Amino acid sequence: MSSEENKYDASSLEKHPEPDVHVVADRKHKFDVAEIDCVQRRLKQRHVQMIAIAGTLGTGLFLGSGKALSGAGPLGALLAYALVGSVAYSSLCSIGEMTSHAPISGTFPHFAARWVDPALGFAVGWNYFYTNVVTVPVEITGAQILITYWDSNPNHAGIYTSIIIVFACATNILGVRYFGEAEFVFSIIKLTMITGLILVGLIIDLGGAPGHHRLGFQYWKNPGIFAGAGLEPNNITLDRFLGFLSVIVQASFSFQGMEIVAIAASETENPRRNIAKAVRRVFYRILVFYILGIFVTGLIVPYNDTSLLQSTGTAVQSPYVIAMTRAGIKVLPSIINAGVMTSAFSAANSFLFCSSRILYGLALRGQAPKIFTKCTSKG
Repeated sequence: MSSEENKYDASSLEKHPEPDVHVVADRKHKFDVAEIDCVQRRLKQRHVQMIAIAGTLGTGLFLGSGKALSGAGPLGALLAYALVGSVAYSSLCSIGEMTSHAPISGTFPHFAARWVDPALGFAVGWNYFYTNVVTVPVEITGAQILITYWDSNPNHAGIYTSIIIVFACATNILGVRYFGEAEFVFSIIKLTMITGLILVGLIIDLGGAPGHHRLGFQYWKNPGIFAGAGLEPNNITLDRFLGFLSVIVQASFSFQGMEIVAIAASETENPRRNIAKAVRRVFYRILVFYILGIFVTGLIVPYNDTSLLQSTGTAVQSPYVIAMTRAGIKVLPSIINAGVMTSAFSAANSFLFCSSRILYGLALRGQAPKIFTKCTSKG
């Protein structure tokens, strides 16, 4: 590759934000992706910043943190999320650098095909498409289950599910601008909620709840900082290590969706600058919201609390709700459930966006039926 092709290195992405037109030739198939790419750049910087947040904050933090705390203990869960977060951020930086250099439809499946081998791009693209497309109904079902917190009538389940499906499809069909605005609103809700949860959790820990004493690091001392998996009762150290490993798997699921900011690059204004900024700021969001959030849950709920093992699928299983309920704060659990429900819907909306864009990118490369290259007038 010539020096001319490499002139936009990692340090110059923001100094040289142009050209905004993405022309990346595919040497194997002898065409320029930009010549047939029909998506439109309608996402502004504020959309990209919030989409990056939406991809990192989800039900894995709000609901899954309780299971992580139960599985590895407060310090074990904290270390697991910190480890996975560092790996996820490093991967996102790599994808972000390539995306800033070549912000085209198809993103990392295209990168694998262009810089490694078309067969790898084909495998990565279809695998990622399948992962996202099957996750859409999972998240829609999760959102519907969260609604049962208020309405448990099984006859209404189909109605709520239909409403969620229609809304998710509409935000994706009407154009990327509507998707960006929807994710902008959802991200603000997520940020407000997780910030409020962390503050309330710290207030409870410091004894600010009515009629409750200061907790401090009480639960780090009793029952302790590490929990065992229950697989090796004769070897406590090994059992705790197995518990730590089990939470790593769960933490990995929690960080799923960070890459959506790269997938949206082909529809972002001035992607060389905006994508680079969004990726760089993800680190601080992981540090503040995930790491601090997991840390606070370990302060306010002991890892051996049986309430953490509930499988209701609603906010009842959240460690924050458990702590608030015991502190006598009754109205917040319902508010948290509403926030988690919007988070589940946002996830379904995002996974539908990702699956459609990856399929479109595959079709542009001739690795999917040509019919999937069709775009509406709004891109």
